[in-house]
Parts: sequence; structure tokens; C-alpha cells
Amino acid sequence: MASGDGLIPLREEEEYDRAVTAGIVVLYKHSDRCFACRRSLKQMRRLVEDRPDVPVYIVDVIGQRALSSRIAEKLEIRHESPQAIVLEDGRPVWDGSHFAVTAEALQQELDRLAGTD
Repeated sequence: MASGDGLIPLREEEEYDRAVTAGIVVLYKHSDRCFACRRSLKQMRRLVEDRPDVPVYIVDVIGQRALSSRIAEKLEIRHESPQAIVLEDGRPVWDGSHFAVTAEALQQELDRLAGTD
């Protein structure tokens, strides 16, 4: 899923822990079975193109159900699909689901964090 498009797949909790510990990252929770996810996946690919400086990680909520649930527990953010979460040093600073997952909304938050808004 999603390989070759700049999205970095997460499959294990240890990968997640390493990925989100420092700096600003975007976490995207996706299901191939969901219509809204297909739309938001295009938005995430656009974000990757527009902001190559920010790592964008993807979690397959069906294939990695346990990881997806564990992330929801750790971040204390109710699981949704699709869902995008902006993390700064491992802490969630923005999240959106369904049709709120847009490249524009994420870029605005990333600009805010970078102090360029």
C-alpha cells in the first residue's frame, strides 16, 4: 500500500515510536476499503509533493489494526478513518478526519508550527 508515493508505511509500534519522537511529522491513518480514504490519500500525496521536508507516515488501519488502536491510545485521540495527525516531538498538535483531511489544512498547520503563517 502507498509505497513509491512518498508516504512512509508504519507496520510496528517500534517503528512508530522511532518515527514520531523528534521534530514535526504527519501521521495518516488509511483504509483501502473506504471511499473517503481514497479521496484523502490524494490529498496526502499532494502534501508529500508540496512539503518534502516533513515526513508523512501512513498506517493501514485494516492490516495494522493493533498498531492503529495503540496509536489512538498513546495519543488519546479517538480513531477515525481517514485521519491525519500532526505531531511535534511526539505530541499531537492537530488532527482531522474524513473530509477535514486536506493538503491545504495540513499545510496551514505546518506553516503555523514553522512560524511562517
